[in-house]
Amino acid sequence: MLTLMQKLNRSRIVDIVGILIVIFMAYSSGYLFNNLTNIEMFAHDNWAKYVPFGIISVVSSSLSIISTRLTSRLNKFGNVVGTINTLISGTIDFM
Repeated sequence: MLTLMQKLNRSRIVDIVGILIVIFMAYSSGYLFNNLTNIEMFAHDNWAKYVPFGIISVVSSSLSIISTRLTSRLNKFGNVVGTINTLISGTIDFM
């Protein structure tokens, strides 16, 4: 059982499946193609229609998955990805 868990932890397929689930759910809910005009604070700004808020959120979620998976493999690059994801998530939360 332990070796199975270790294989799953190191598997790239699990990474890809996780990201595909995020993309599929965002697409099927219609969230993937949202822009900032869907947020009340920016609803009347003309420039807001050019900011792909849904895609930015999906990228942030995917970075979170990758960061967690890399960190669990004791890969230091996971910390760099996690820091970038924290900046993106903070911006999304502010909006």
